[in-house]
Order: sequence, then structure tokens, then C-alpha cells
Amino acid sequence: MGVYIVDLQGDTITSRVVIRKGTILCLESFTEAGQQFSFYDQEGRPLTAKDGLKVWARNTPVALRDDSNYFFINYGEKAEWVSIVASIGSFA
Repeated sequence: MGVYIVDLQGDTITSRVVIRKGTILCLESFTEAGQQFSFYDQEGRPLTAKDGLKVWARNTPVALRDDSNYFFINYGEKAEWVSIVASIGSFA
């Protein structure tokens, strides 16, 4: 995973390309306990804290169990938007 910037130069033409390799997929499920968010790599393998997965929700780190690739956000009294950020190393 990573982001690469490639500069191409030839004659009088220059181009810059940003290549993003890899992805973190987040799947959302609705359960009785709340919304469940699961994380997978670009090949569909579950990502866990053992893999270096870190997740933030509401600007707060989420404590993931080592063997788990998901967490819940409980249903509340009112509807609200929650920002979620997932990262592995410097890739988010």
C-alpha cells in the first residue's frame, strides 16, 4: 500500500501522475446493537489491529480487539453524522 508521485518529462512536455496502490474497504451493516463497520484490504482479507489497523470515530481512537476487524456505533436518541477514519501505517 502507498501513494507514489511520478514525474514524466520528455521534450517540452511534463506530466505528473499520482498512483495510489492499495485500499482499505469499509463495509457497513445494520444490527440490533447498532451499526457495524468492518474493514478489509484490496483483496478482501479482513484487516485487524494485528495488521496495524487503527480506526478513529468522532475524532477519538476506537479500541479494536487484536482478532477483530469490526466495531459498533450504538444507535442514539437522534440521527447524527459520524466521521470514520481507518489507517494502516501512513496509509489512510
